[in-house]
Amino acid sequence: MGFGTGFAWFMLGIVVIMFFAGMVVVYGDRIIKTTSGLVSKGDSIEGRMNTAMDITKVFNNCGLITIFAENMGSEQLDLTKVDLFVNNIFIARDTTVRTFELNSSLDIRNQGLWGPGEVLMINVTSVAPKVDTVVKLINQYGSSVNATLLDATLICS
Repeated sequence: MGFGTGFAWFMLGIVVIMFFAGMVVVYGDRIIKTTSGLVSKGDSIEGRMNTAMDITKVFNNCGLITIFAENMGSEQLDLTKVDLFVNNIFIARDTTVRTFELNSSLDIRNQGLWGPGEVLMINVTSVAPKVDTVVKLINQYGSSVNATLLDATLICS
């Protein structure tokens, strides 16, 4: 084997190594992103499975709806990520129309989070009093619970 043939094999080896190194860079990044996406999706599914909410009481006092909801699951829920719908109308998170309130004497361990077994009081103002009003809560994992004011107390004087 002469010098030219050896050099050609050497160059071919370098090209093959560079090709596979490029493939590792391109597909390695894709594999990492896919894996992290699957882990994130798994965390979301686990959170949804460990989440349960129950609306225990609903009162409508002529435009002020008061909802009592209990966290029946094992996950702590972030109140800033809980969505509220009244009659299929989204009540924005940053509005003064709705307020979320936890019992501050019981909210010691995980302040600001809606922990398992804790009861959340939600007040919604500026809602026309109707007996058939539908209230829906959705948490950060996508789990939801709804209640109709047919079963609720309608108080108007």
